[in-house]
Formats: sequence, structure tokens, C-alpha cells
Amino acid sequence: MRFGHLNVRGTSLASLPHGLGPIAQLDLRDCPNLRELPADLRVTSWIELANSGLESLPPGMVTPLRWNDVRIDEMIAFHPERLSGLDALKTPNIELRRVKIERIGFERLLTEVRADELNRDTDAGGRRRLLRVEMENDESLVALNMQCPSTGRSYFIRVPPSTTTCHQAAAWIAGFDDPAQYRPVMES
Repeated sequence: MRFGHLNVRGTSLASLPHGLGPIAQLDLRDCPNLRELPADLRVTSWIELANSGLESLPPGMVTPLRWNDVRIDEMIAFHPERLSGLDALKTPNIELRRVKIERIGFERLLTEVRADELNRDTDAGGRRRLLRVEMENDESLVALNMQCPSTGRSYFIRVPPSTTTCHQAAAWIAGFDDPAQYRPVMES
């Protein structure tokens, strides 16, 4: 049996059957339960694995990998803990840089590269910080760091690079074009 393109994107599949293929293209995007591929699977063109649960390729499989249509290597795919924030920022290809930042995560990136603090305040949810990282040949990465008042968990949410205050960032996140109209009484 041969397949041109096998798309299992967004499914809850935990495995693929043995004996598939060869397959030209395999789209596993958004399949978090799929942790491994059958050892006998052959994919001749590429595997898309953004937000999949795939932890490695079967031994001997040499197939180009993609993350949201951007070609990546096995380290980016399977070992993002080995990437550094500085390496991500120095990546000249903007799309590949975006993927590396996604794999590293904003919190780790902003900590590793010592982001500039643009603003700090406190609201009903607690302390907030607006952080910026200058990006070579790209717009600055600006993120609001805040805590969820109900869980205490810290979040880093990217906001437009023109944002200058925590209040402006929170208003934008809440969907307000005019920060002056954003006046929450309480956070939940």
C-alpha cells in the first residue's frame, strides 16, 4: 500500500499501524498522544510534527522534519532543552528563529537573554512586568509577565512591540484598542 500524503493532524491517535507506506508526506501536527512511529515506516519527503507528542524518529529513519511548515533538525524537534536563547536570537532566518523561540518558550528565553524591563506595576492579580528583547533584523519581542490570581502561575504573553506599559499590554490582551477603557474591578 502507498500513500502520497497521510494527514492525521489534530487527532487523538496514540499509534500508527505497521506496514504503512511508503508515504511521501506525514502530517502529525497537533497529535500530542502520538509518541513514536512504527519501526518499519518509510517517509520519503517530510514529517510535520508541530505540537505532536513524537519523541524521536525510529532508528535509521532519515527524513526531513518540519515545524509549522519550517524545516528543522532533530535537536529543535526532539531536544529543545539543548537550544539556547542566544542561539535562537542569532538565527538569521526569521521563521526558523520563531520556531526556536517557540520550542524554548518565552519564559526561558527572556530569562536567559536577560530581557530589558520596560515597565513594572501591580494590579488586582499581583505584580506585572513588561519585558523586551531586541531582535536582529526583526521587530522586538515584547512580553507581559504576570501571575494568574487564581492559580498563582506565572505567564509570559507576547504583545505588540510598540507596547510601553503593563496596563497597555493587559488591555491589548483583553481585547481593548484603547487602554484607557480597560478598567477591571477585579481579576479572576
